[in-house]
Amino acid sequence: MVSVEWALTMPVFLLVVLFCVSGIFQSINVAVVDNAARAAARSYSLYADVEKAEEIVRANAGENARMQIDTNADTVKIAIKKPGMGIFRYLGINFYSAYQVVMEPAE
Repeated sequence: MVSVEWALTMPVFLLVVLFCVSGIFQSINVAVVDNAARAAARSYSLYADVEKAEEIVRANAGENARMQIDTNADTVKIAIKKPGMGIFRYLGINFYSAYQVVMEPAE
């Protein structure tokens, strides 16, 4: 009887453990995307250079991260979206972060 119970519960248990471990590793992506958005927003507020901000995003969040820039009169909002990896990719979960900063005046 024990081997039947073991065979029925072990795949479910391993799936739950895999999902939890994957979630722990994906929490690192949350910090990476947040840091990339903050760094890109700071760079764009200082230099107003889209290419430099995109380079910072690629260096910090990876090649598959996407950046969106929204500017108002004196503020800029940088939003970063990065698709999840592993099981999160199959579930369609993306990681998103946005920062809004005040543009520095031109000299």
